[in-house]
Amino acid sequence: MNLLFKNGVVIRMTLLSAVIAVVLISAAAADTGETTFPEIPPAFLHFSDHPERVTGRGLLYGGAVSRTGPVRFHFYHQGNTEIPDLTLVLAVVNLTGNKAELVIRKSEFEPGKDAFTAGRRSASSYLRARESGTGEILNINPGETAVISEIKLPPDEVISGYMDMALLSGGPVNFGLFALSSPEETFSFPPPGAEGDVHSWGAYTLTDVRLLRKYRIPDPDLVITIGDAIVDTVVEGRHLRGSYGIVQEIDLVLENPLAGPGTVNIFFQPRGGTAAFTAFLDGNLISVPPTGAYQQVLLARVLLKPYGVKKIRLLTMPQGASNYPVILKIKGSGSKGEK
Repeated sequence: MNLLFKNGVVIRMTLLSAVIAVVLISAAAADTGETTFPEIPPAFLHFSDHPERVTGRGLLYGGAVSRTGPVRFHFYHQGNTEIPDLTLVLAVVNLTGNKAELVIRKSEFEPGKDAFTAGRRSASSYLRARESGTGEILNINPGETAVISEIKLPPDEVISGYMDMALLSGGPVNFGLFALSSPEETFSFPPPGAEGDVHSWGAYTLTDVRLLRKYRIPDPDLVITIGDAIVDTVVEGRHLRGSYGIVQEIDLVLENPLAGPGTVNIFFQPRGGTAAFTAFLDGNLISVPPTGAYQQVLLARVLLKPYGVKKIRLLTMPQGASNYPVILKIKGSGSKGEK
């Protein structure tokens, strides 16, 4: 069984075995440079987390990028003691007759024994890259391949990664994540699945969530939930729970209508189980270690002058190994001032 790439998404069908062979046989270095990454929401989120523990060598996931819009690829996998020499290869291939110019923005790809640490590392490095607004240009000639990364994945270690891709010219291009014994190995079939593995894979049209929320002292607590959506895949695959790979951008407008100073506290609280949290809060990267369900952690305390208004921007995404949903709780207090 091979993969059919169609309209920017992936369908598991028998077709184009050459796609997989070409990616690993004709791997060639691509011309690179730096440019501004298009700040428009990706058309698709591609997610590879099934099987979560790699069960065999071959193609874990494949998809395509066309001129219709950028795509985001998020993967989360674990090494297997039965495959001690495992290398994950992430590559982009140009099968067209024209040169393709692709811009990418990616996280660090570094496996680790602690799943929460691996999830935090990839999420924080991706959010940093997104905040910078820059990307790396790849110029890929017809029939050639850009190998983005070769990742050694030791047994039982976890790898989490994100990569945004947008075509500037040419295309479409195909991308694939391969599980191999070595970067030189070639396969033309996906590895076997894992019976009973409930983790997700597929292509989804929900990629970014942007919210505007207002809180006014002394209103009741404002609660914002992250990661509670169940998103259906647009092709064969599994629906997405937990909003993994979906960027959440939240603008908070805080108002103190009182004659005295006010304080607004922003809390983080997991609701689906133990979860960690990484975000840019007003331009500063913050990280919360794994926290048990319904435990509350103070993220920020905002002081407001009498009759003051302040806007806070929060950029985050659910990180690997964490259990979502989580909530942000905004709670304020103030005084009426002297008469």
